[in-house]
Amino acid sequence: DLALEIRGTPATMRAGQVYAITVHIANDGRSLKGTSVALRYDPAVAALENVAPAGIFAVGQQAFFAHRQESDVIRMDGAMLGTDRTLDYPSDLAIVQFRTLQAGDAHITLQSAVMRNADNQTLEPALRDQVVELPATFALSQNYPNPFNPATVIQYALPQESRVTLKV
Repeated sequence: DLALEIRGTPATMRAGQVYAITVHIANDGRSLKGTSVALRYDPAVAALENVAPAGIFAVGQQAFFAHRQESDVIRMDGAMLGTDRTLDYPSDLAIVQFRTLQAGDAHITLQSAVMRNADNQTLEPALRDQVVELPATFALSQNYPNPFNPATVIQYALPQESRVTLKV
């Protein structure tokens, strides 16, 4: 299924900690041209720290990414640039960081999402909120697409906050 997921939201947040979640596009093989996503959270429990484009949207010349905050909603938009460029494999849209103001559940959920394919048809993906535990070990996944030209996505997992250097 075409779906949009948030990953990494802990059920209970500790006060003063910074938490990051990933907004992930689980593509079902359709070629996507753009996305528009609304993420809702409880501003009494968490404050927005940062929103950063991820995956193919972090590559400046091939994609566009913008976000804005409206009280308890963060709106994020991403689009592939160029007439022949589409997103046709799973990808991350953004990494959103929150700082907790008090212990509790920030109720971070996907409020809505609309995607457009290469023919500019509107697609409404399933919305999934997932709690993902930290990985037990360090891991490096195969890049995709492979071979890549001119960009690729390399995923890795860290069991704890660590400084990372990636040499290609």
